[in-house]
Amino acid sequence: MSVAAIPGVQARHATSKALLCRIGWRELWVPLSQIEFGSEVRRAGDSGALLVSAWWAERAGLAHEPEAPPALPARLPKSEQVYKRIIFEVHPDRNHGDGTAARCVNALWQAVQKEIGGCP
Repeated sequence: MSVAAIPGVQARHATSKALLCRIGWRELWVPLSQIEFGSEVRRAGDSGALLVSAWWAERAGLAHEPEAPPALPARLPKSEQVYKRIIFEVHPDRNHGDGTAARCVNALWQAVQKEIGGCP
């Protein structure tokens, strides 16, 4: 049986049948039945080289895994418009001084900006 070695894998969660692994820029459930003897990654919290059957690696699209996620734009003009419309509606001046919703929307927008590497 042919084996594929996938370096730099982090196991994040485990069930009785599969292991949730961060492989490159994405997360995949890896069936325990496909993890080969000698793999550094076998349970949640492990990191290193994951040894799996070549058949499964091919089927999961790991044969030629890209190093980085697809590029995202530095700015999201449509999203900015939606953000501005929502923040206008939930602004404390329009909601009797209650800024709870505005703080939540701002926190979400800052997280999106951080994720894409845009300006905060």
